[in-house]
Amino acid sequence: MPDKPEPRKNAEKKDEKPSFNDNLVVTKHSIAIGGREIKYTVTAGTMVLKEETADREKESEGEKPRAQVFFIAYVKDGARDKSKRPLAFSFNGGPGSASVWLHLGVLGPRRAALEFDGSAPPPPFKLTDNEYSLLDETDLVFIDPVSTGYSRPVEGQKPVEWHGFKKDIESVGDFIRLYTTRFNRWLSPKFIIGESYGTTRAAGLSEYLYHQHGMALNGVMLISSILDFGTADFTPGNDLPYILFVPGYAATAWYHDAVKGKRQTLQEFTAEAAKFALGEYASALLQGDALPAAERSRIVEKLSHYTGISPAFIERSNLRIMDQHYFKELLRERGLTVGRLDSRFTGRDKLGVGEFAEFDPLFPQITGPYTAAFYDYVRNELKFESDLKYAARQRLGKSPQGDDAQSVHEGLRRQRLLRPRHAVLRDGIHLQPPRLARVPARQHPHGVLRGGTHDVHPHPLAGGVEARPGGIHPRRDTLIRVSKIFWVSLPYKPHRECREHLHLRQAQVWANPCAVRKDRCGAKFCFFSRKIRVIRAIRDLLYDAIYKITLFLNGIP
Repeated sequence: MPDKPEPRKNAEKKDEKPSFNDNLVVTKHSIAIGGREIKYTVTAGTMVLKEETADREKESEGEKPRAQVFFIAYVKDGARDKSKRPLAFSFNGGPGSASVWLHLGVLGPRRAALEFDGSAPPPPFKLTDNEYSLLDETDLVFIDPVSTGYSRPVEGQKPVEWHGFKKDIESVGDFIRLYTTRFNRWLSPKFIIGESYGTTRAAGLSEYLYHQHGMALNGVMLISSILDFGTADFTPGNDLPYILFVPGYAATAWYHDAVKGKRQTLQEFTAEAAKFALGEYASALLQGDALPAAERSRIVEKLSHYTGISPAFIERSNLRIMDQHYFKELLRERGLTVGRLDSRFTGRDKLGVGEFAEFDPLFPQITGPYTAAFYDYVRNELKFESDLKYAARQRLGKSPQGDDAQSVHEGLRRQRLLRPRHAVLRDGIHLQPPRLARVPARQHPHGVLRGGTHDVHPHPLAGGVEARPGGIHPRRDTLIRVSKIFWVSLPYKPHRECREHLHLRQAQVWANPCAVRKDRCGAKFCFFSRKIRVIRAIRDLLYDAIYKITLFLNGIP
């Protein structure tokens, strides 16, 4: 009777290790930006991230697959010299957010179509060309960190191992090195664009890439930045966020007509609120119970005026308005709540007597359009197919604390000192990323500008109400650009024609009047005009001057 070899075969199959390969798809496209046709190549798919044995005392096992990282890369065709073509790596925050929001909202050549005010149109939803994309100036790579988007750990790996602060930075940094090597971009000017928690990741990456892989960055863009989580931590004993959030509260109250005797412009009102917050209000909180009764009553009345919250509520909350209370309390009498990620939007809770808002009214406006747009785009236009769920938004890991938080500050500070001309800090002002959190480096022990997170989204100190992360109404100059490889955050005054064109509705969407008229703008030296290219021939001579002016305008000694 012949032996049956099946058990042996089954044992051999168990010993076989699964193989993991890159899955990349390449397609060709074109778009018109600024009246010029831009032809570009898109590479979409997953690359296998491998790791070597970390313990040097153990026997080497070679490279082992650890994760499959999904990305979408846009490269302009026809660039003869890659060393002169910038390359920007972009991601959103969370931690736990995929890069779809910056990708299909602001930076990429295609975007989800929304209404003018950023609300969702009736389904079915659509994709449209994004004439404000940065693709004409830089190649773009959108990265989904592990466990977001289509990125997943390989079989046998625990997802939770990738969700820590350090491991997150390492995995994204290793992917950036891998992409740069595979596609031969080591000599290209390299930038990182991070949003929200992605700014924390970007700050950590600036040092990790330099020390672990020898990769020096030309610039870091921080959108809705948070580099100090204490600016958004409403725990007892920490009065910092109560002070820093006041301008954001003021902008929200102004927008919703919750300000009594509203006569000032948004800019004037928020500037006055900021002065009050850093002066009288901060002093009152520091005095605690020693604050005289008459002074306390005066502070209550002023705080009520700037925030739109009733004096009785402010008294009951001991002069401190927590962000979650504000979302619910501002429009309680109207039966409405305001959004956390974009305070222009309002919602209606099931119960009007609750302490906190039951949901953020932003998400119903963006989830449907962005989800439908991405699934259609990646399959029909980019030809990448996967049956996995695209994890666009979830909560993974925790914010860095203690030594990890300090390392973010120190790492970014050191990299800024290495290449000060190309160091860029772009703060968003929303409710939970207070612009007042930006303190000149020498006035703070961390030695680096402080940033807030990104929650409620009025942009008072920049001259309007800014679109939320991912782009309610994307503008090409969201990240203000002076040249191809030198991006700075400069206060600006639009030239007269574009300034007159700006009206309230546009100001509510984006504080960039010249971008609204970009295709028709003819001012030679308007920062948002296409004709800025006229001065690029002499930009090298202006670098030092622009850098010094930028430091001065941002209050850096």
